[in-house]
Amino acid sequence: GLAVLTWRQSSIYSDAETFWKATLAANPGCWRAHYIYGDTLSDQGRLGEAIAQYQQALHIQPDYAYAHNNLGNALRQKGQLQAAANHYRKALELQPDFAWADCNLGAIALQEGQVDAAITHFQRALQTGFREFQRPQYALAGPAQVYFLLGCALARKGLPEEAIPHYREALAIQPNLAEAHYQLATALLARHETGEAVRHYQDRKSVV
Repeated sequence: GLAVLTWRQSSIYSDAETFWKATLAANPGCWRAHYIYGDTLSDQGRLGEAIAQYQQALHIQPDYAYAHNNLGNALRQKGQLQAAANHYRKALELQPDFAWADCNLGAIALQEGQVDAAITHFQRALQTGFREFQRPQYALAGPAQVYFLLGCALARKGLPEEAIPHYREALAIQPNLAEAHYQLATALLARHETGEAVRHYQDRKSVV
């Protein structure tokens, strides 16, 4: 009898989505379940449904910085940049050393041509974020991505010499970051370092 009950219960949890649906059916006021279910939906590209789950989590627990950040990510992917930026700012208001929120605000600023603001956000993310970036899931993607974006912002500002060390930092952390190879090669070519530029172009092709 116990074996049958165990089998019936385990079938409910056959995948993450079913698990969180069952959890929320039993406890619709569980904000963390709404938040994690939102992450599950976002990973599947179901952004509208993910946004609804993040919003529900924040309705119950409005001061959870990570929900604001991830809601911002989903809104940004939907092209709602200002709404996304508002949630990133709220995440930073709640957790001032939240490096991902600074990085995300920097990415929006760079996309909108606000280069100085982007540089400020990326620099602050690097100053405050290494403890967060040391978490296993962020070990590579974190600082490497921010160094790369900071390099892009500096290059956009007309400071390729200052950009080059940041591309190098990104590649020291994550050698297979294809776009960092490309941008570094372009910057090196501009100062006539053709040999190294060609190597980075070739490295980019090998990791794409």
